[in-house]
Amino acid sequence: WFYRYFNLMNYSRVIINPVKLGYLLNQTKIKSLNARNYVGLKGKDDKYVANYFRNTFINAFNSMPGNRFKVVKNRGYGTLILDIAIVEIVPTKVSMKSAGAALMFVPFGSILVTAISLPIKAVISGTLESGFKSYIAFEAVLKDAMTGKVLAAYADRESEKAAMFSFKDYTYFAHIRGIIDEWAKHTVRMLNRKGNEKLESSSTFALNPL
Repeated sequence: WFYRYFNLMNYSRVIINPVKLGYLLNQTKIKSLNARNYVGLKGKDDKYVANYFRNTFINAFNSMPGNRFKVVKNRGYGTLILDIAIVEIVPTKVSMKSAGAALMFVPFGSILVTAISLPIKAVISGTLESGFKSYIAFEAVLKDAMTGKVLAAYADRESEKAAMFSFKDYTYFAHIRGIIDEWAKHTVRMLNRKGNEKLESSSTFALNPL
């Protein structure tokens, strides 16, 4: 959503506030099945993701070619404030990914994986399967730094990309970091777009295993 009189050309500076975690939704039992949660690391992990989110956005503004927005700390005319709140964080369930990969090296393991996954998809339309994927969701607003008026609001929710094989399956936050990296680039491109220029959406399938 964009305020009808919001003119991007009136702004050339942006303040990126610390990312908020106070709006995180409660996780279902399936989504919370993670070894790190059981050893009391969820709070620490959430802060790690929030810090990575903010730092990645700052780096994207500072490094992307063609960007005209300068990241600043002080309010002033021609300055936007970007407020971001993470509403969901579901890290990769490494132990489950590892177990699934191990089956592929067992005789008839791939058949077993197929035999297990197909009934799940057929019976519950992928609901349970989606609970085992990592994903992250956020909501954000852009405000005028001097008046505090909300000029734009947007949100997104992305899950890990499908792949034949990915090393990201064996670290808790690699998929989430990749999603945040793409969001940062899209945000910078969005604020620098000209006229009605359309931005390309990212692919849902990853060819690079790294």
